[in-house]
Amino acid sequence: SSLLLNASITFKLSRANYRAWKCQVTTLLSGIQVMGHIDGTISSQSPTIIQDGSSTPNPQYTNWFTIDQLIINLLLSAMTEANSLSFASYDTARSLWVAIEAQYANTSRSHVMSIKNQLQCCTKGDKSITDYLFSVKSLADELAVIDKSLSDDDVTLYVLNGLGAEYRDIAASIRTREHPFTFEELHSHLLAHD
Repeated sequence: SSLLLNASITFKLSRANYRAWKCQVTTLLSGIQVMGHIDGTISSQSPTIIQDGSSTPNPQYTNWFTIDQLIINLLLSAMTEANSLSFASYDTARSLWVAIEAQYANTSRSHVMSIKNQLQCCTKGDKSITDYLFSVKSLADELAVIDKSLSDDDVTLYVLNGLGAEYRDIAASIRTREHPFTFEELHSHLLAHD
């Protein structure tokens, strides 16, 4: 718990930065081995135990409660004041996390369809190949955050479909490759063509 006292998130949660904020929070909590408090794998203990026929405070509960409250504090302090007020009533890190995800990770069918439509309409145009690839990757990452991950082949197809005629030959060779390209391989391959 001393690591939690010194932990901080470097920016405040907003709709625009949810993915980066979530990544920073989950990396931090995983690194100090308390991620289970928000993913539900570490659950509350009973506040008391029966020992020699009498009820006594459960030290495991005290430890769990202390860490859970520190995580709630960390999450609320990584929000704007208005946001933290709207989430202040949650009494466990898990319930707070579920509420944050429900608010920010829009998983509705219409949202997924909107992102996929943006992917289909995304073209290189006059962007650099790096800027174009990262605009496609950003949309693919947005789907991954809401558990709608695309395969490497799907990302590759979205990228290739948005390239101009000057990439026709390299696009054909990429499409016929036996194994899928990772994003990094695709980036290198297309940069070499530029």
